[in-house]
Amino acid sequence: MKLRYGEVEMRVPTWDEYREMHVQGRQSGILRHTISSEWVSAEDNWRCPCCDRTKFEILRWRQLNCGEWRWLGELHWHHDHVLGKFSDVFRQWGLMQRYLARDHELGVWDAEAYAYWNSQFRFPDTLMCMDCNWAEGSSKSKLKLPYWFSFSPIEVFTFVSGRPHQKPVVIYDLAQLIWENYRDHANQPKTR
Repeated sequence: MKLRYGEVEMRVPTWDEYREMHVQGRQSGILRHTISSEWVSAEDNWRCPCCDRTKFEILRWRQLNCGEWRWLGELHWHHDHVLGKFSDVFRQWGLMQRYLARDHELGVWDAEAYAYWNSQFRFPDTLMCMDCNWAEGSSKSKLKLPYWFSFSPIEVFTFVSGRPHQKPVVIYDLAQLIWENYRDHANQPKTR
C-alpha cells in the first residue's frame, strides 16, 4: 500500500506483511527484511517511549546501500554513556574491576561498587526504536555535545516528533535547551 504525504510517496506495510515479518523473524532470524531480534521479541502493543509509535508504525520501506529495498524495523537498547566521563575515576579507584569481577561462586556483584556504579547513571537502559536512537545521536553530533553525554528517553521524547513509517522530525533547538539546562545544573550541589 502507498500513501502520499505532500510530494512524497511512501510505502506502508500491509498487516499480512507485518505478520509475515514476525513469523520469519521468529523462525529463522532476519531474512528478507532488516529487523532486529528485539523488534521480533517485543509485544505487538509495544510503543517507543520517545516517539510513541507502535512496532507497525516504526516499519519503513528503505533502500539499502546495495540498492535493494527492504522493510526496516529495529529496536535498540539506549544507554547512558556517562561511563566515558567516569571511566578514569573507576579505573583509579579500582571500582570498575570490582564491578566487572563477579564472585563466581555466589554469582553476585560487589555491592559497594554496584551501588556506586548505578548511582552515576541518569536513566536505566531503555528499549527504543532505531529512529529515536538515531535522533539522539544525531542531536549530540549536530550540537557537538560531549561523547559521554546521553539524552534520557524522556528528553528525546521532548525534541522528537514521530511520524508513521518515516523518520521522526528532530527539533534541535529543544535538544540544545535540554543540554544547556543539564550543563548549567549538573555541577550544582544537590539539596534534599
